[in-house]
Amino acid sequence: MRVILTTNFDRLIERALDQAGIAPQVISTPSALVGMTPLVHTQATVVKLHGDYLSLGLRNTPDELSAYPNEFKTLLARVFDEYGLVVVGWSAEYDTALVNAIEASPARRYPTYWATFHGDVSEPARRLMAQRQTCVIETSGADEFLGDVVQKINRLEQVARRRVRPTPLRTYFLMPESSNAPQGWGVLPLLQLRVASMFQPASSETCGLSEQKTGKP
Repeated sequence: MRVILTTNFDRLIERALDQAGIAPQVISTPSALVGMTPLVHTQATVVKLHGDYLSLGLRNTPDELSAYPNEFKTLLARVFDEYGLVVVGWSAEYDTALVNAIEASPARRYPTYWATFHGDVSEPARRLMAQRQTCVIETSGADEFLGDVVQKINRLEQVARRRVRPTPLRTYFLMPESSNAPQGWGVLPLLQLRVASMFQPASSETCGLSEQKTGKP
């Protein structure tokens, strides 16, 4: 995951990334977008849409959550157009500006997955799910869902590593052309010829003629 959009004020996401050895680019104010590193060139970018608890300008009241600065609108339009979306722990019930930004995204290049808590979905979330043709995942909580995602990603990485391993080529040695083997046996692999050589030579006593009945005497 290269881009994380969060409505939280705390710094738990940044701390978790730091413990994993990743120094994220953090965007919490419109001014931080000036000169930011492009999203594709960072290990991770955390966009704190409602601000940071140690900074001024938090968005918390209904009026503050009804609209974003133009700089945030432009960034969100890029994210929703160029990336897939996994929604975890968001009800879409109070963040009017974020709902409007998702609805305004015209492109559907990549899928959207929405993790619900025991299937509990608000009406604004239902509209977004229908609009984006979302794949809904019912979970018992973010801890269970994200832990399961990590396990599945690790399994997929193991499968991918096995697939890129070099595969030895199979080499077949054909019977020499000077052989007295029956016609057609010259194209058989040597392994099959060895199996065939274990049997007794065919003779008129062991092989009969195939007769086709035509109904005539």
